[in-house]
Amino acid sequence: MHLNNAIITPALTSKPFLPLDALEELITADNVKAELTTRWYQKLFPVRPSEIVKNAKKTFTILTLIGVSDKIWELLAEGMSDEHLPLSRHSEDPFSNVLLSADRKKRFQSFQKWNDARVNDFVTKQWVVQAPVLDVAGKHYTLNEHCAIPIVNSEEIEGGQYSIVHRGEVHPAHQNGFMTENGNLRVAIKEFKRRDSTDFDREKGNLENIYNIRHQHLIRYHATYQWSNRYCVIFPWADGGNLSKFWKQNDQKEKTTQFTTWSLQQMHGLAAALEALHIKNCRHGDLKPDNILYFNQLEENLVIADVGISRFHKEVTMLRKEGTKTQATTPSYQGPEVFGAPDAPRPRRYDIWSLGCILLEFLVWYLHNLQTVEDFHESRATGESSFFYKHMADGSFKIHPKVVDKISALQADTRCQENAFGDLLALIKDHMLQIKVEQRHNADQVVAKLAQILEKSEVDPSYLPTVSEVSLSELADSQL
Repeated sequence: MHLNNAIITPALTSKPFLPLDALEELITADNVKAELTTRWYQKLFPVRPSEIVKNAKKTFTILTLIGVSDKIWELLAEGMSDEHLPLSRHSEDPFSNVLLSADRKKRFQSFQKWNDARVNDFVTKQWVVQAPVLDVAGKHYTLNEHCAIPIVNSEEIEGGQYSIVHRGEVHPAHQNGFMTENGNLRVAIKEFKRRDSTDFDREKGNLENIYNIRHQHLIRYHATYQWSNRYCVIFPWADGGNLSKFWKQNDQKEKTTQFTTWSLQQMHGLAAALEALHIKNCRHGDLKPDNILYFNQLEENLVIADVGISRFHKEVTMLRKEGTKTQATTPSYQGPEVFGAPDAPRPRRYDIWSLGCILLEFLVWYLHNLQTVEDFHESRATGESSFFYKHMADGSFKIHPKVVDKISALQADTRCQENAFGDLLALIKDHMLQIKVEQRHNADQVVAKLAQILEKSEVDPSYLPTVSEVSLSELADSQL
């Protein structure tokens, strides 16, 4: 048997493991018989490879790796099976070679006949066959520091103030449901920089609260795990990147009727996902293009991510007359109600402002290009932020003049007049980008308006703008 050749050492933990498919392939009745019949003791013990294959594949693998496969009979005689792994020394007598089962209820005396070095070899090498099967059901795994995470081909993609994101692939023999959910085995692993569980517990709690929201435009995590003092969340990997990357990669894409419809459907879907969060008395708190992912595997969808930083209301906001707090949000898309007070309570309609900013940028990109979006961003820039509002000297707020100018330019564009984009722009201007929170629509109202736009476009094809046309304003600019 070539067990060592089949062992993998993933970069994520640097701990080796023998994949389950290799275990099945190598530990067969014929291979077990061949291994055992090469030793003298086969005359003393009956060869029972079928029993080993059925109940003790992993145990036999460990023994073979440390060169004592003949010890399998003594352990089988004590009633040992793979269900008892991993074994450990008795905490009250660490110098004893008696090993205890994983549930600490069974003692295996056979190891007393072994020398200390050999027992240590067994205790160490057993972790090679302990890598878990990862499920997409939101399970939490608490893993021993010697146990491998069965995620291969991993690499660090990006790092922020609070976390690092790795991209990897769940080993096909160590997954359950990933292909069904994602269409592939690629995952994003969010690792918290903090080595205690404070940040992780908060995010895990939020993710658990929204796990049962099955919405195609809202991210669902696969699993969480603690490995030593490292705390991680496993998410599906978005091959298409985020919305910013989507705009860049599709900057020259032909704006067909089909693409226009798809874009409006995605806007409606994002608003509906936000409504689903708000129904659970939760708000996102950090909506921005970088937190909207583009999945292009099973279906092409934009999906709201980074929901973990959101906070749940203990009671409905209207009853307790206050909002909830979020840290680490992105200033450019913040509503004016939290200016100068990033920890200030905020209502769920705070998200409506952020979504309005994103939809406006989406419309600018769709009608023009990414450079126009970036120029729009720069025109509002003050320091490190690019707010959609302006803070006045008297302490009041107003819509940023550059935003007013951009909306006016779009309203003058023939592609935004008496059609779907015109109604979308009116929704953004009149019901989303409103300084006073109470003047903004709730998420359900935004969803309803976007649904009306979609329904009308299905009934009346002329309601969809012909984006390939040059607008009057662009034509005028070109003649200057």
